Amino acid sequence: MATVLDTVPAIRALTPRFDAGIGPKGRIGFIALANGYVSEHEVAAIVPRDALVVYVSRVASDNVINLDNLRAIEADITRAAGMILPADRIDVMVYGCTSGTIALGEDRVAEKIRAVRPGVAVTTPITGALAAFKTLDIKRIVLLTPYIFEVTAAMRNYIVRRGIEVLDCATFNCTLNSDQQRVAPDAIELPLRSTARMRTRSSFAARRFVRRASSNASRPRRASPS
Repeated sequence: MATVLDTVPAIRALTPRFDAGIGPKGRIGFIALANGYVSEHEVAAIVPRDALVVYVSRVASDNVINLDNLRAIEADITRAAGMILPADRIDVMVYGCTSGTIALGEDRVAEKIRAVRPGVAVTTPITGALAAFKTLDIKRIVLLTPYIFEVTAAMRNYIVRRGIEVLDCATFNCTLNSDQQRVAPDAIELPLRSTARMRTRSSFAARRFVRRASSNASRPRRASPS
C-alpha cells in the first residue's frame, strides 16, 4: 500500500560555491569576564561590520574584583579561547579585562591563549593603551579606575614600570564587577576633564567600565595639551 512518503521527491545533491564568509577582512575573538557586559558591546560598536566580526567567549570569574580573584581567572583563559571558532580562522584574540591583564601580565595572558591558538596575535586593553601612548608620544597621564585600591595601585605601578609618569590617580573604589560597569558616563567625565588643568596631555580611564552615554552627554575624551 502506498504511503505519503512514496510521493516525496528525492533529495538532489548540489555543488556549493563558497565565499569568504562574514568578516572577510578579519575575525576577532574576544574573551570577556563572566559578569562583564560593557566592553564586548563597545568593541562591536566601533568595528566596521561589513569587514570585521567579533566572536565572544567568557571566562569563569568572580563578581568580586581583587587581585587574588583576577589571578584565579588564569585557569580558564585557555578553555575560553578554545571555544571561539575552534575549527576555523581567528585573526586576533582579545582578553578584554584590563585589571585581569595587570594581575597576570600581558605575556602570561598571551601564553594561555596561544596554548590553544598557536601564533595568533593577542592584545588586551592595557596593551592597546600602552601602544597608543607610544604612538602619540604620551609620557605623562592621569589614571582613573573603578577598582578597589589594591587593583588600582597594581595598575598604576604597571604603567609606571613601562616608562609612563602617572601624575594623578583616582578610583571609584568599587568592589563588584557589576557595579564597576554601572558608573554613569558623566561621573567618569567630570574627573577626566580636570586633566586639562594638569601637566599632562592625556588621561587613561580603565576601559572596562567606560561606556557610551546613551544621551547627548559627552564621552570621556583625551584632554587638550597643556
